[in-house]
Amino acid sequence: ASTSPRLYLVICVDDLSERVAIIEAQFEVSNLQISYAFYAETSECLVSAEWTENRQFTGRQLRLWSAHRPWESAICAEVEDTSAGQCDAILELLPGPYLAEVVVTDEWSSPLRPNPLQESVIQVSIGSDAQRQTHLSGLRRDEPLEALELAVSGDARSKRLDVSAAAFAPEEFVSALEAVSQLEETDKRKEITAMNTLVDLVDLVVASNSLLYQSHQCLLSYHRGCSTELKCC
Repeated sequence: ASTSPRLYLVICVDDLSERVAIIEAQFEVSNLQISYAFYAETSECLVSAEWTENRQFTGRQLRLWSAHRPWESAICAEVEDTSAGQCDAILELLPGPYLAEVVVTDEWSSPLRPNPLQESVIQVSIGSDAQRQTHLSGLRRDEPLEALELAVSGDARSKRLDVSAAAFAPEEFVSALEAVSQLEETDKRKEITAMNTLVDLVDLVVASNSLLYQSHQCLLSYHRGCSTELKCC
């Protein structure tokens, strides 16, 4: 039996061939567990992941998405094709919370950040409490991306963010707003106080015409699925 998750249907006429359909098998992951050893001096992290899967496919990948920097791409580790639900890798990670998932890669599309509510997605906090706090303490409020990371993390200093800092990174700001709005229903995750953070970000939006324009569609999408009234002062 093939270990590829995709079957391509191709029509051939004389010397011409045309792909007409793709049949894709479902890859299901459960019971994902991650352990790690973090070395703060080098930001290297020895990650060990184990999971249960419905079938052993080729092209699997372990992905870690920063929960505090949702505009960043995933940090990935390739899973050996012969591996049965297990992956060890050395990755460069900053202290903080991450969303972890195991997926089958798709050469035709870019990786998409997962919804944290998916059963196959777990959150893992890299580093000790002290290491995570040291990292946040080193962030600067006048640097756009570092200021946004402070806001998404719920750090108290985000209350004093300068709107001009966020305005220099409008695309990243929208990514932050989308990620935090998704987490509003998962506030039980100890690393993120999502509702308060969302209000702080909306406060920044209404203070800037450029951010208001960039964030318009995201805000509409959030309000359609939210029954909570937001009051931005």
